[in-house]
Amino acid sequence: RNPMQILIATDGHLDPEVAADLAARLAEKGDTVTVATVIEVPRTLLTELRAFYRTPPPKAAIDEDHEYVGQPTAGTLSKQWPGDDAMIARFVADKKTKRTNPLKQALEARGLTPVVIAKESDAPAATIVGLVAEYDIELLIIGTHGRSRLEGLLGSTGTKLARLAPCSLILVR
Repeated sequence: RNPMQILIATDGHLDPEVAADLAARLAEKGDTVTVATVIEVPRTLLTELRAFYRTPPPKAAIDEDHEYVGQPTAGTLSKQWPGDDAMIARFVADKKTKRTNPLKQALEARGLTPVVIAKESDAPAATIVGLVAEYDIELLIIGTHGRSRLEGLLGSTGTKLARLAPCSLILVR
């Protein structure tokens, strides 16, 4: 038997214990379990991040993309301003940790060592389908509902994945 590639996609609302129990029952020695989350970064977020991260974190890398962020102006931003690219990277890293760590820990508690991926995108379903292709995923595990009730049992991303995923799909309640 060839090793199976399993992808668990989460927006942070998937019950980590239920998903980890399922993955542990399905995965055999040599199989790969990947946990992925897609983080949507609303562009209005930059204004909020500028206010929130007024003082940069210690040892912040300075963003030199002046064509995007401009030179710091006196009295407005710190001379150590990390820049928009660094701010978005920090936001994505923070969201990745918050969304995936409970699932990662639950999988590790069951003897699995997952690969963890975060992608920035405004099209979660298309991004997950892209990951399925990129990692040769044979089994996709997702939650049954998102934050919106408009799509019924599945959220809009789940509905799209049920239609578009080129692999088997398991829904976790």
